[in-house]
Amino acid sequence: MYKIRILGLIIFICAVTNACSTAANKNTASQTEAGETAPEPNKIVKKESPVESKPAPLPTPSKVWVAKSDGSKSCGMAPGISPKAAAKELKKNEVNVYSFRKGSDGLMHTMQCGGSTGVTVEMLIDFKDLTKDQQQGYQPLLPQPN
Repeated sequence: MYKIRILGLIIFICAVTNACSTAANKNTASQTEAGETAPEPNKIVKKESPVESKPAPLPTPSKVWVAKSDGSKSCGMAPGISPKAAAKELKKNEVNVYSFRKGSDGLMHTMQCGGSTGVTVEMLIDFKDLTKDQQQGYQPLLPQPN
């Protein structure tokens, strides 16, 4: 039973490779009829392009969302900082805050009194101010799919 399957697989592979080599031979024959020189078999032919292409530089975003823990603890042991208070804190350091909100760190947390709740304070700021925010413990958020 297995010998028949293996034999069928071998026949299939031979048929596919033969078809591929037949198509390559037809392509080479049509090129020689058109007056072009046929490339040598198993040789990579590199076509020269008149213009060197360079990858386009990635655009730098003008604004970025950053987040850090609000410091809240479960069982009401610590309420955490409000987004409005966090925005005022950033504005003191000459960072423009365009929007703010509460968020989540996306992790599971244990349900024990005094444990971290995973609630975050998120701010929309200028990209140029990112290093100032990182010094205060904020981290950039990854873009979320729509």
